[in-house]
Amino acid sequence: MIGFLSDDDGEQVSDLHREATVLKNNGDLGGAIDALRLAKWHLLKSSVSFSYNTWCRLAKVLQQAGYYDEAIVEFDFLLSDLERRLKKELHFDNPAISVGAPKDMALAESLKTNRALLWRERRKLQKLEIKRRRKLAKSA
Repeated sequence: MIGFLSDDDGEQVSDLHREATVLKNNGDLGGAIDALRLAKWHLLKSSVSFSYNTWCRLAKVLQQAGYYDEAIVEFDFLLSDLERRLKKELHFDNPAISVGAPKDMALAESLKTNRALLWRERRKLQKLEIKRRRKLAKSA
């Protein structure tokens, strides 16, 4: 990467997500989860902004592997950490960029949108788990 976008943690995130994809496609969900947990550590340290889907991937793979409770905990973490991440993406900590009404409005709108997306994904996960448990109960 060039200039201010250069970020070793960001590159690690990309590499680990590619590795997780290969592992998952080969049926190794445990290995994919390990790679995504390490990617999350780099995501938290990185100065690069990442997509909503990148942040949600660990929770989704946890659910696919049958770790429903851990997936819910991950979504809850994403919800609780959302404001910190958005402030970082909007450069609230950069004194060269003034914090004022436009930036506050952008943060408020981003929080609203991203919270709604995260809650939607969390509810979708809950519905899938309810269906899975009903199916198990019927077959027992």
